[in-house]
Amino acid sequence: MDGSFVSIAEKDTYLRFLKFGQREDKRGAFEFRDWKILYGKDSGVCVAYLGNVTIQCSVKVLPKRTNKPNQNRGISKIDLSVSEMSYSKFQPSRQSLRTLRKQLRQHIKASIFWSKCVDDEALCISRGKAIFQVNVSVEVIHADGNLFDATCLAVVACLLTTQPRSQG
Repeated sequence: MDGSFVSIAEKDTYLRFLKFGQREDKRGAFEFRDWKILYGKDSGVCVAYLGNVTIQCSVKVLPKRTNKPNQNRGISKIDLSVSEMSYSKFQPSRQSLRTLRKQLRQHIKASIFWSKCVDDEALCISRGKAIFQVNVSVEVIHADGNLFDATCLAVVACLLTTQPRSQG
């Protein structure tokens, strides 16, 4: 089991919160977390804050030669860092961190790249000769719930300011 199931006790707790129109963190049902994005000097760099979650992100788009004669799509590479020190309320196990990293990577791939937020066909420079590779680096500085939304917010913010770079 990968931890994606909710126990009956947790389900009852969440249903109780919903019944009273309140969330676990004492916010109302329609209250949103505060958010802020700070951009770096370089393009494609930012720090995103969503509630008590802090995510540092950078995106680089680099040209890359390809040997595949029919390749007409760019590629993406996601580097994700989540350490035990990111959590202030509890100490996660190494296995749960591995699972979290895998789920976050899949979530970023699905919500950013598979959803066509980034058009991978537009990342083709010359069919079968050269493409762009999108390198996404995400580091969780402080984790306090809602990592999926916070990482997507940071990645999209970086993508909006990223300029393709020449290799050199």
